[in-house]
Amino acid sequence: MLHRILREVVGKSLAPALDCLVSRDGKIVFRERFPADGQPSLFDAASLTKPLLTYPLVRNRLGHLETPINEIIPEAEIPATLTELLSHKAGLRPWLPLYLFEETYLESIHRLGSDPAGKTGNPVYSCLGYILLSRALEKMTGKPFSEIVQEFLTDFPGCEVNPGPRSDVAPTEHGNQYELKLVADFIPYPDPSRFRLDRDIHGETHDLNAFYDGGISGNSGLFATATGAMALLQGLLEMEDCDMPMMKGPGYRYHLGFTGTGIAFSEDRRTAVVFLSNRVHPEVGPGDFSAVRHRIFKTAMEMFA
Repeated sequence: MLHRILREVVGKSLAPALDCLVSRDGKIVFRERFPADGQPSLFDAASLTKPLLTYPLVRNRLGHLETPINEIIPEAEIPATLTELLSHKAGLRPWLPLYLFEETYLESIHRLGSDPAGKTGNPVYSCLGYILLSRALEKMTGKPFSEIVQEFLTDFPGCEVNPGPRSDVAPTEHGNQYELKLVADFIPYPDPSRFRLDRDIHGETHDLNAFYDGGISGNSGLFATATGAMALLQGLLEMEDCDMPMMKGPGYRYHLGFTGTGIAFSEDRRTAVVFLSNRVHPEVGPGDFSAVRHRIFKTAMEMFA
């Protein structure tokens, strides 16, 4: 059944390349990829950076998660704890084009980041919270976030930052056309040169906030093979509160990435799924690709959980 869904994705040209991996009790029980020769094999994981990378770094290096972010970064002036930022309950907007404002990312989040609806305590998915968390890691360690990440990833082959346009790296969109449309809600006439419109985005992080933040920020920037992402996911599963950065699905926890990626694990944590694709190449197409990924997760759980 899972083979059929993946062949459907390929047959309908929903993604130029994909790699799907399922593990049970830490052992690989399913693998399928396209092209079958494994090229390309390294994908822009997009928002999977949040649970696979930023969350474990915060969990391991910032200590007590009920610490207010203002105790680490007083100038943030955001009334939220680390837990609230990690679980999207900090009352922040989902997104801002921080790279287009003249001030720093931190100053822009302070000035514009609060959700107009106010802090309700209900989850409102926010990239801004995870960018703040990367700033907290920098403040506590005295190192750029990219350096912190590079050190962490030495233990995870198949995981990289800024790999460059190699043949084993899947390209994403031809220019940030989709994001350019989103920016119109904030800046009517942005500088088009900021959106890489003349070329494929290849080996550079697709997300522009992360791209202009050194190639990686708390919200995006991880590149991974399926085996590399699975190793990070298994590391996440070893954490007592691994559910925190994840969303709740029917019988599983999951997280998606804009470029066409996703991870999931069963409620008992014994079955894990990694799905990587470059769905956005060469453009962000129509249709609900989230539904496709949920079909993959649900079928994998039915077959192996």
